[in-house]
Amino acid sequence: MTALDALCTYFERLSAHNLNELDRYYATDARFKDPFHEVTGVEAIRAILRHTFNKLPGARFRVSGRFPGEDGHAVILWEMDFTMPITREPTTIRGATHLTFNAGGKVTLHRDYWDAAEELYARLPVLKWLMQADIDTAHIDPGKPWQNGSNESFNGKFRDECLSMEWFRNRIDAKIVIEQFRRQYNEVRPHSSLGQLTPVEFKQRLIATTNPETAIS
Repeated sequence: MTALDALCTYFERLSAHNLNELDRYYATDARFKDPFHEVTGVEAIRAILRHTFNKLPGARFRVSGRFPGEDGHAVILWEMDFTMPITREPTTIRGATHLTFNAGGKVTLHRDYWDAAEELYARLPVLKWLMQADIDTAHIDPGKPWQNGSNESFNGKFRDECLSMEWFRNRIDAKIVIEQFRRQYNEVRPHSSLGQLTPVEFKQRLIATTNPETAIS
């Protein structure tokens, strides 16, 4: 039995009760990515699967196709059957997974491809109606930070470069430090997306022109 066959057999019996066997098939530093997560390490992957089974206790995977490739690469097609928690309806989502195996036959890369909008959100009554009516929601969908890329990018920088780096003694100290970060971000720091201009400089150029594209030229 090949490493791919062994992994597919494990997938089809995967449950909350045998997640301890994951180490047999995944390398310690394996990478995992799907529409909602991107993690490194078998323990992080196990945590994602444990959360899935906690939310969807009866979930079961079925491998519908397997395609071994060259240099340790492979692709599998799969279906996951579960009961939708909100509607209580039996549901099946379909997807594909790109796998990379190391010389020892363990997975080093697991990347899932499936359409969350079509396979999941469209099955929820309110979201399905909104999609059919071509109506945008006021807030981004869960697990879809790319719907508001600019804000999400700033939130990440603000968290990594300010909030996670400082120890605020009180609210006044927090206001001072955050204001310093805001000024540095807007008035001093050049941004590659703005043609190496600061946001303040970009705004000034934008106001002075009727063609936004010329503001970064």
